[in-house]
Amino acid sequence: MTPRLSTPFATLVLLVSASAAAQPPGDTGSGQDASDADVAAEGFELPRDPDAIDPVLAVDVHFSAVVPIASGPLCPPGEECVFGAGGGVGLGLERRWPNGIALGIGYDAWFLDSNNVYELAVMQMLSARLRYYFLPESIVHPWLGVAVGALIFGDTLQIATLGVAGVAEVGLEWELTESIALLLGIPFRFFTTSSFQTRRDRVERAEEPGLNVAAAFQFGLAITETP
Repeated sequence: MTPRLSTPFATLVLLVSASAAAQPPGDTGSGQDASDADVAAEGFELPRDPDAIDPVLAVDVHFSAVVPIASGPLCPPGEECVFGAGGGVGLGLERRWPNGIALGIGYDAWFLDSNNVYELAVMQMLSARLRYYFLPESIVHPWLGVAVGALIFGDTLQIATLGVAGVAEVGLEWELTESIALLLGIPFRFFTTSSFQTRRDRVERAEEPGLNVAAAFQFGLAITETP
């Protein structure tokens, strides 16, 4: 004979079964765990995608010690040379991208020994330049660069001749603060000029095509816009 459950007892069993079925499986306070995870995540910021970072502007001021390497066209054999050693000053402005590429313009004025043919030989150059900076996350950033431009050469800011030039350069920046860096560089300048005559000695110079070459040792400061 099958035992029969009383109505109140059967009702209680049904309520307990329904409550167990309604309980989500594995629910052991996971809501509290999720809340803790949200709180922990509030203090963590994912790094920005480099492609999403805007380029920045940088300006540099530098001084140069100039050493001629080859000056045949400007200094014919047997004549005084107008392209000697000296010093200079320059400015640069460039736009830098997070991938290390920088495009900019530069201006340099070199004040050179001319063996008294000129009071002061001055070579000015305005250039467009391309640089690539290595190790952007490091304090020290080595770089390689090239530049092309036009130059003016003459006596004490006068125009005796015009020319074109190319530059190959190597250097580094050493960060002093977030936006200021020490700049060191060695550019090699290759240039040619149109023919001209130095009036004091009546010598025709740069009559034959040819390259003049000089190296410079630069130091200065670079100021970079903070992103």
